[in-house]
Amino acid sequence: QEIGYFVGLRSERPRFDRFDWRQKFDYWSIFWGMPVMVLSGFIMAYPVFASKILPGWIVPAAIIAHGDEAILAVSWIVIIHIFFNHFSPRVFPINTSIFTRKVSEEVYRHEHPLEYERWQQADQLEEPK
Repeated sequence: QEIGYFVGLRSERPRFDRFDWRQKFDYWSIFWGMPVMVLSGFIMAYPVFASKILPGWIVPAAIIAHGDEAILAVSWIVIIHIFFNHFSPRVFPINTSIFTRKVSEEVYRHEHPLEYERWQQADQLEEPK
């Protein structure tokens, strides 16, 4: 949906709840990136030990996996994370939520409309009549 919106196939932005796909990707990438980096780093640090237990081709494979994962992580952080979270036109020149843990109502309504609407409905239900 978001790609369709960016290339002009959809006129309306996709509506996200509390987390959008970029935030979920940031979170879950740790759970596959760290094991790849740790295991391949261990293999590169102790190649003789690793080749006694595993096949010999594992050392060059670890070098490739380690380098590729590092490039992927740095590219994601520089291109996607920093742009959308820090240099986006809605928060430029700086996103102060990293210091205050607060987001303006306007930004929240724009970035997470489904959760914002749910909060509005909950507030209306709680008001005494």
